[in-house]
Amino acid sequence: NTSSLGRSQVWGWLPAILCEQSSAKLVVKLEEDSSLQDKNKTLSVPPSSLEQGDILLDNELPLNAQGQAAPPQDLIKLTHLHEPAVVQSLKLRYEQDTIYTATGPVLLALNPFQNIRGLYG
Repeated sequence: NTSSLGRSQVWGWLPAILCEQSSAKLVVKLEEDSSLQDKNKTLSVPPSSLEQGDILLDNELPLNAQGQAAPPQDLIKLTHLHEPAVVQSLKLRYEQDTIYTATGPVLLALNPFQNIRGLYG
């Protein structure tokens, strides 16, 4: 079973940079820290990839005092709210020992598997 791009239905997310956009194609370059063995891979895909959800836009996050990306406390404030953005935001907040995150009226809590100093008092 394959998608419109001819790839397997087994999928995941990889960070990439949009290099070129025209009515005929989108050219994206996978970021060097991706998990693929071919680190400098450039892909050309149809422009419909954006509309079909094969390519999702990333959020520009502000930086905190330590120079780290700082996702909002409420994920509803993200410009682009989709599954990869939620996972990335939760990962970044978890790495900063911020285990509670709102998504509108829903509170998401991640188990830190350790004591976090100052969390409860």
